Amino acid sequence: MRLIFYYKSLLVLLFLLPLTVLHSAENKAGNKIIKKAENKQEAQWTLLLKKKLNPKEIVTLTADSKQFLALFQAPRSAKTAGAIIMLHGQAAHPDWPDIIQPLREKLPDYGWATLSVQLPILAKSKPVKDYTTLQNTANQRIQAALVLLKNKKYDPIIILGYGLGANTAYHFIAKTPKSSIKALISISMLHSETVKAFSSVTALSDFSVPVFDIYAYSDRIDILKGAKKRKMLVYKNRQTRKSAEAKKKRPAYRQLEIEGADHRFTGYENRLVKRIRSWLFTQFGKK
Repeated sequence: MRLIFYYKSLLVLLFLLPLTVLHSAENKAGNKIIKKAENKQEAQWTLLLKKKLNPKEIVTLTADSKQFLALFQAPRSAKTAGAIIMLHGQAAHPDWPDIIQPLREKLPDYGWATLSVQLPILAKSKPVKDYTTLQNTANQRIQAALVLLKNKKYDPIIILGYGLGANTAYHFIAKTPKSSIKALISISMLHSETVKAFSSVTALSDFSVPVFDIYAYSDRIDILKGAKKRKMLVYKNRQTRKSAEAKKKRPAYRQLEIEGADHRFTGYENRLVKRIRSWLFTQFGKK
């Protein structure tokens, strides 16, 4: 009886084994297809932007032995104020119509060069937490953009991020505190209670450069929640400083709500430009 049971079990195992191997192979193939599709999306956007935009704006940079797109605009004013690296949001591109496009095109009128970088992307269906796997690649791309601007002798160099791009900017500064980035402009930074890498409170707990923290009056719930927590954290830190010397060493932090705006800031682009210009002047003045 035991012998019969043994043979039956062996037959079931032999039947299921090919299915298990097949399922594993399908998963690996599926992951490759998804990854290929994501790279394809970036390639399609790169091709589209190269056709659409002035060739003088197109910059090809290299990070991790792979080329990627960036869009550069030189200052159009008599005096150069500095340069701003711009980081788009989730599953987007460096000429994204929300926030990124208007800022990268308007700030050069006031002396600021802009370099909008194509960050690594995932499919739209992917949750934000999956972007933690791309942070190192994103950091390498930001570093390549920074090197380009340093070679062009721009100073100061600011980093500006929108949505997920703001989180990415915080992550870069945290990982490279001795970089040449002089300030951070964060617009509608994402906030997560469960994913530490996307906790805006964790990011802000030990910042090393001046921060301009902007969000919209009618922003997403998670963003509003994160903004409130960041404000409370900064207030708490200020209250616990024991000396005037400690206060001087702490980088400047300002939080601003754009009244009436939603997450996309549609119709409030000029106000955003004005506020950013004013803050940059407060921090760095005119050269």
